[in-house]
Amino acid sequence: MCERAPRPGGGSLPAELERLARWVGDSSDMKDAAMRLVQLGDGMAVSDGERIPVALREHALKVPGCVSTVRVAVNLEQRRVSVVGEADARVARGMLALLVLGLAGADAQEVVKVDSEELVALARYLAHKKIPTPLGPP
Repeated sequence: MCERAPRPGGGSLPAELERLARWVGDSSDMKDAAMRLVQLGDGMAVSDGERIPVALREHALKVPGCVSTVRVAVNLEQRRVSVVGEADARVARGMLALLVLGLAGADAQEVVKVDSEELVALARYLAHKKIPTPLGPP
């Protein structure tokens, strides 16, 4: 079962997602935070998590409201969740990597308990408080 870590405000996120979010959020400045997200995303780009398998592609959802093109698919196998996705921008790929890595192998019941508002708040915090502008080309 996926461990859950308490978060300020009374909610909780799976421990790995919390750890990754804190690692990005505890950066010394905006550039460092952006580079940490890029590092997460680049790591995902060379792993199995970057591309959506053909079997899941028709069920992948384009993330609404995102300037970048981001697609996400979720697979459930033996009650374990795996999230896969694609993003055309490095920072967006880093945000996606937070979910892919933070929810990897989590029990489906634990993922269902994750408050979507908490994820939105986390994304807004990382995007607006730490990374107000997109990075240029690598």
